[in-house]
Amino acid sequence: SHRDRYVATLLAMTNWVHASRLDTHGLYNAGIARWEEVGFVMKFALFLLGSWMEPETSAQSRIFGEMPEQVEYDEELDFDSVWIAEHDSSRYGICLSLMPLLTHIAARTRKIRIGAGVSVLPSYNPIFLAEESAMLDVLSNGRLDFGVGRGSANYEYGNFNIDMDTRDVRS
Repeated sequence: SHRDRYVATLLAMTNWVHASRLDTHGLYNAGIARWEEVGFVMKFALFLLGSWMEPETSAQSRIFGEMPEQVEYDEELDFDSVWIAEHDSSRYGICLSLMPLLTHIAARTRKIRIGAGVSVLPSYNPIFLAEESAMLDVLSNGRLDFGVGRGSANYEYGNFNIDMDTRDVRS
């Protein structure tokens, strides 16, 4: 099944990383406690684009359903965080507004950090976005990692009737 393949891949990655950790003296597999004592701990995150490649629009519901499931599996495997990309009018990433999806994920998880990577600031009223982010951070018990950016594709600005050349002054 999709879940079994996904979990098997993540377990293989996690096992490889745990087996390859070194302490400060270069000793093989010295253990996580030693790393924590000296302040070096490798952290793992998942970056989700929510890419939509199928021609059918029904695939969008499946993609939005699978994303929270993937995050739940990652939390089971002790990943530190998840980052989700925001894109408008793109099959590359179909998350148009991150806060609703991140809030849904926060409600389904307990410890994994939740990252907005990134909210495209020129598309928003900055006060509204700050309020939405603060609310999510409260509801998730402080697990939000909030990233903002100015955007990179002209077509994403066109839907908002925003001139892309004004993005620097809007950010």
